[in-house]
Amino acid sequence: MSDKVRDLPDLDSQNEASLVSLCKELHRKITEAEEARYDLEMKIRKHDYEINELTVKVNDIKGKFIKPALKKVSKTKNKFAKIEKLVEQPAQVNFKENLKSTGKNKFALEEEKDEDKVNFREQVQLKSAKEHKDEVAEE
Repeated sequence: MSDKVRDLPDLDSQNEASLVSLCKELHRKITEAEEARYDLEMKIRKHDYEINELTVKVNDIKGKFIKPALKKVSKTKNKFAKIEKLVEQPAQVNFKENLKSTGKNKFALEEEKDEDKVNFREQVQLKSAKEHKDEVAEE
């Protein structure tokens, strides 16, 4: 560290031109140091990426894959329960009971409220019947 960083000279005794040249030199050294740091970071990233890719290739070649831990599920209880249900029931099997219910019957027809709807057909028929009676009465 002491090789790369040197002590600053006494700034009070220097004139403006020497201070400007000192600032430019320090700026140049800072820029060079930042460029070197950036280059090293990119080189390290590239090496890490290559190491990761080579590790994946080696694992593919060897056939070593990370297998996730699986839960142990007892399927025999469920199978026996289904068999018992089939044995208890007669030959007629109701498939609708095995389906999950959402609570709504999406195929059900909506009930129509007669009170809210105006039946225009009846009104036209009543009007035409009334007109017919009036015509008969006039004759």
